[in-house]
Amino acid sequence: MNAYAPESLSDAPETGGIEQVARVVALAEDGRAWIEPVGASCGRCHEAGGCGKTHVTRMFGSPRRFLVQNPAGAKVDDEVLMLLPAGSLYRQGTLAYLCPLAGLLVGALAGKFLAGEAGALAGGLFAFVAVFWLVPKIWGRMLANPAFAPKIAKTIAHSSSGGSSCD
Repeated sequence: MNAYAPESLSDAPETGGIEQVARVVALAEDGRAWIEPVGASCGRCHEAGGCGKTHVTRMFGSPRRFLVQNPAGAKVDDEVLMLLPAGSLYRQGTLAYLCPLAGLLVGALAGKFLAGEAGALAGGLFAFVAVFWLVPKIWGRMLANPAFAPKIAKTIAHSSSGGSSCD
């Protein structure tokens, strides 16, 4: 048994997070795994309060694949439980949405005080572009930190075949 693979989620060191059932479609050379989510998250797509994830997936192509850490040692075609650690989605959302908006506003305000309306446009545009250049670098460092990176928490069902290639 892998020393990093918890017997159950209660044995995992994380204090919670977002869980998703997925299927391993390929293994990377560095030990990480490519996974595809299985089914809808909430199971309420046709109800009034449902999330509609299935409809969005169909609209933008299906299925999506994600590269995640594989401490459970899952193999190709295994069904696994993927875990996005608590707080990770909040930090990624803040980085992707709030930081560019804050850069735009701060740049526009600084430009307005320095050069009026034209300065506000130039300062806002410059700061917005600078933040968009900076965000992927910060995002890469954040995902390199095991505390924030998505990972396979455990294997739910082992594959019956020994396939090793991607569909």
